[in-house]
Amino acid sequence: MLTAVDAGRANRRIPDAEQLDFATETGRVLVSRDTDFLNPREVSQLLTGAHGGIVALRRLASIGDHARYLRYLAETKTMETLAGQVRYYEPVPRGLFPDD
Repeated sequence: MLTAVDAGRANRRIPDAEQLDFATETGRVLVSRDTDFLNPREVSQLLTGAHGGIVALRRLASIGDHARYLRYLAETKTMETLAGQVRYYEPVPRGLFPDD
């Protein structure tokens, strides 16, 4: 995992399309609660599918719920299956993981 802060890319007014290019070029899926990443006027890669994947989280879901969803994706998907896709947050049922 690499955050925008860790990558030195936070609070620098870098356009969303460039943030997505960075994630894709470094072999990552972009995870965000920012709905601008879902706007094709702002992020042209949405129209072509030329990106490593986007996971759109809900602002009203808890951090724990976000973590469960990201764990679910990490354990059930690959970079290849997420490439070019936009995945929207979905609640993950309890009992799915051995430590639930």
